[in-house]
Amino acid sequence: MFLASKARERFEAQGEAGVTMGAVADALGIKAPSLYKHFGGRAMMLVAVRAEGFRAIGRSGARHKGDIRALAEAYRAFARRRPALYGLLFAADLPADVA
Repeated sequence: MFLASKARERFEAQGEAGVTMGAVADALGIKAPSLYKHFGGRAMMLVAVRAEGFRAIGRSGARHKGDIRALAEAYRAFARRRPALYGLLFAADLPADVA
């Protein structure tokens, strides 16, 4: 999803504080109300960012099926390359309205 990808890019560049409806809308060249039609709000946009992250980490480990050590190394490498996104993936503090 292109909109979630743009939000993920902002998250990785500026952290969670940089992922606002207005900032992501500006980056996309659209008005913030248009984003609300797609995500419903910031919490759901962060859920979409998280989903993007899980797809990315899944791709990084996909070729290591059956080799737990290689899979662990792939996940560790992902965490080193993309620490903010990795942290979001395994954060336990999803907003209550989306958990």
